[in-house]
Amino acid sequence: MLIGVDIRRKLVFLWLVLFLLIWIVFSVCFKTGAMKSQLEAVEQAVSNKDWPRAEKETEKFTANYKSRKYLIEINNSSEIYITFSHTVEQLSVAVKNKQDSALEYAGLLKAALRYAIQPFAEP
Repeated sequence: MLIGVDIRRKLVFLWLVLFLLIWIVFSVCFKTGAMKSQLEAVEQAVSNKDWPRAEKETEKFTANYKSRKYLIEINNSSEIYITFSHTVEQLSVAVKNKQDSALEYAGLLKAALRYAIQPFAEP
């Protein structure tokens, strides 16, 4: 197929194939639906002052985040990763201490999902 073709065209073809492969792998690994629904459950529990449920949902979200932490770190700049990680910890502490500020952190994480989790996120 590419025999006798200029090396530059081979490199362009190889680059495109590898880029598509990486895109597919990241798309499969970064399913944001589960994380978004977990954050919505945390928001709802905090709004209703249902702290045991909020703790349970926060633990689920944190476990989901930690299982994908290295992929998120590879996909993003260090600033986005550190900010997202810090906010996850703040949410966890706020829920454990039954603070209403947990609602803010959950909302912030929902807004940050599209920057931190999606493949080839925007700068």
